[in-house]
Amino acid sequence: MSSVRVFSIGALMFAIAVLLPRYEPLIAAQIATAPDVLPLAQKTVDAIRNKDAALLIASADPAGVCIGFDCTRMSVARFKRQLAEKRGVYCTIFDAACLQIKGGSSLRDVLGSRPVTLSISKIEDAPQEVAVAVRNSGRPSQELFVLIYRRVNGRWALQQIEYS
Repeated sequence: MSSVRVFSIGALMFAIAVLLPRYEPLIAAQIATAPDVLPLAQKTVDAIRNKDAALLIASADPAGVCIGFDCTRMSVARFKRQLAEKRGVYCTIFDAACLQIKGGSSLRDVLGSRPVTLSISKIEDAPQEVAVAVRNSGRPSQELFVLIYRRVNGRWALQQIEYS
C-alpha cells in the first residue's frame, strides 16, 4: 500500500514539476488574449459610427460573418459585396433608409454619438471565441449589440454582430 502512495505522490510531483510548466504558458496565453480584443472592438464600433466598411471587411472571419441573432453565416466575399453595393448587411449596419422593413434602425443609428462601454466575456464551450458587449455608458444595463470574435491564425476576427 505504501508503495502505491509513493508512486501517486511521485506521479503528482512529476506532473507539477514537469508537465505544469509546459501548460502554464498556454493557460496564461488564453487569459491574456481576451483583453487584446478590446482595441479591435473599439475600432469596430468606430467603423460602424464612421461607415468604414473597409475595416469591417479587413477584420472579418475568413470562415464567414453573421449579422443578427441566430443568423446564417455568409461568406466574406458576400459580406464584402453587400457592403460595396450598399444593400443587405450594409443597410443593417450603416443605413436604415435602405432597409426593407421601414421604421427599423441600423446599428449606426443605435450607436448614435453616445459614449459606450465595452465588456468582454468568454463563450462557453468555445475557447477561441470571445463576446464583447457594447453598452450605453449612460445606462450600463442597456446592451446595444454584441461583437463576437474568433481567434484565427494568431489574430482576432469578427465572426458575428449580434443584435435584437
